[in-house]
Amino acid sequence: MAPLPLQAMDLTSLKAVLWELRPQLLPSRFEKARQADAHTLQLGFRSLEGRTWLELSWLAEAPRLLAIDPPARGGDGSTLAQQLQHGLGGLALVALEQPSWERVVQLQFAPRPGEAISRTLVVELMGRRSNLFLLDQDTPGLERHDYRLIDNHRASDLTLENAVAGEPIAMGRDAQDAIDSGLDHGLIGLCAEAVGIMDLAITTTRDYLKTRQQFGTTLNNFQALQHRMADMLVEMELSRSILYGALSVIELDAMQRAKTISAMKAVVSAAALFVGRNAVQLHGGIGITEECLVSHLYRRLFTISGLFGNEETHLRRMAGG
Repeated sequence: MAPLPLQAMDLTSLKAVLWELRPQLLPSRFEKARQADAHTLQLGFRSLEGRTWLELSWLAEAPRLLAIDPPARGGDGSTLAQQLQHGLGGLALVALEQPSWERVVQLQFAPRPGEAISRTLVVELMGRRSNLFLLDQDTPGLERHDYRLIDNHRASDLTLENAVAGEPIAMGRDAQDAIDSGLDHGLIGLCAEAVGIMDLAITTTRDYLKTRQQFGTTLNNFQALQHRMADMLVEMELSRSILYGALSVIELDAMQRAKTISAMKAVVSAAALFVGRNAVQLHGGIGITEECLVSHLYRRLFTISGLFGNEETHLRRMAGG
């Protein structure tokens, strides 16, 4: 008999699972973290009723949170498992929160029940956008303001005021080089995502023009719209080419790669807005509705165009300003 396909956890199932888990787990002491595979984490908790194991998975096809039987030994040597073992060791799980209508669960930890929350493990069970975050709540001088972006991704503003730093990982030039390297790698990943989204937006718009009829024929027969689609394709292919160029210099030092990386982001930011806006316009009014895929693609492209610096910012960086 073939194994059953993995099932994504919808909001109703998630609420039901949390309703059953709270009496078993709250409060309980965190004991063990294991990583079964690249997308699955297993956490062991000890309460008055005994030990309970939770499985958290951020696999895009079937993200889930549920109680499981005691897992096989192993998986506690991964970097993620060790970080959680260190970060949650000695703490008690005191709350399982699921805000409003979002498939997001917050596992809140404190030194003891009744004391202030010191760390929060956030699990987002949202398909391809599934994530896992460990947040430190008790850092003096740190304030966090969470909100959603226009493309429905999460973001936070962090405010540091007289915050006390721990042991520095790097200082001076070494620290700046590490930050620059992380930013440049992030820019390449972001631009690669934008190229893929532009490709999908163009394909989706092409298919729409081949089926939507006006004046007795499909829209793809109008030469003005054909030219518009060609312009969108050119912008996308230019973005793809300059992305390949940026990948070829990513291993060079910061000074050598800076201009190429900024040129990539400037070109991709402009192209993302051009392709996204034209995809919406070629769809007409339906292109701005929640039900239309193109509206969501445009929102993401709009967000990417400004993340880590927009076109103007990176043109100035290229110029050395």
